[in-house]
Amino acid sequence: MVLASSSSGNSTLVDTGAGHFLVDAGLSGREITRRLASASAHPRDLAAIVLTHEHTDHTSGVRVLAGRLGIPVFGTPGTLRAAAPCIGGVEARPEPLDEPFELAGASVTLLRVPHDAAEPAAVLVEAQGRRLLVATDLGTVPWTLVEAARDSHALVLESNHDLRMLKEGPYPPPLKQRILSDNGHLSNEQCAAGLRRMVGGRTRTVLLGHLSRQNNTPELALASARNVVPGNVEVRTTSPVRAEAVTL
Repeated sequence: MVLASSSSGNSTLVDTGAGHFLVDAGLSGREITRRLASASAHPRDLAAIVLTHEHTDHTSGVRVLAGRLGIPVFGTPGTLRAAAPCIGGVEARPEPLDEPFELAGASVTLLRVPHDAAEPAAVLVEAQGRRLLVATDLGTVPWTLVEAARDSHALVLESNHDLRMLKEGPYPPPLKQRILSDNGHLSNEQCAAGLRRMVGGRTRTVLLGHLSRQNNTPELALASARNVVPGNVEVRTTSPVRAEAVTL
């Protein structure tokens, strides 16, 4: 369940069948609790929070939520060091890139992605013979990510901006360059190219994440992805204001 995916806040609830955890907690503790309720879940169900990187739209609710529940926070060593001012005194458990660890009855792997953060990662979850990828902040789709996530049952992949809208839009040139860089965010076209390589016969759901309100529209993102994704695969966009279901 993607609780939110935008520059205003990011959080995904993963139900492994044996337990629950969050990927990122970039909303307030109160708002995450409200959105969990819409998924018939409760904070007390959470075993942990897994961070993709330290930016505040992924970490702003961690201190309150993890502290209140007494649950650990996982992430790469670089992410946890960089996020220390945001996550306070909660229990931090560093996990190296590309080495699976067990969490809530699932195998979880942090996969290297290019983004302007200390040691950012995508999250690959494998449970009960099924796989889910969450990758929402990256400037390119590296081949290592494609290889690790190919033929996953569900993919949450960034489709941040439409190139024309970004280039002709009101953002100042330095911000445009940051977004367009290899350590920035994926365009609709880059997302589609990644999906072309990752979607396989077992893929059932694709959620397009982290859409820019200023530089994209759901219609443009969906059109780009549907050009490359087979018709039997459900393709939807995430929302900054409501939860979107995705089944592991």
